[in-house]
Amino acid sequence: MNWYLIKHGYLPIAVASHNRAGYIHALEQADGSDLSVLVDLLCGLTRSMIRIVVNEAADASAILGPPLPPDELTMGDYSGLRK
Repeated sequence: MNWYLIKHGYLPIAVASHNRAGYIHALEQADGSDLSVLVDLLCGLTRSMIRIVVNEAADASAILGPPLPPDELTMGDYSGLRK
């Protein structure tokens, strides 16, 4: 599932061990054609992953400072190396 999510530009989903029983239950419900339980679980896990990413980005920004504007995202002027 995570391979598919990442391939299509989405964040991976982590099912923690304490969510395992709920995940298995949701898969069983989906096998019985009730996708709502699985969709609700996956949406909740996705929200959790987004919170983790946002918090990590905020921590990195506090350490590294604000991101550079797009015109400053260069590795320097290496035009002299081509002579």
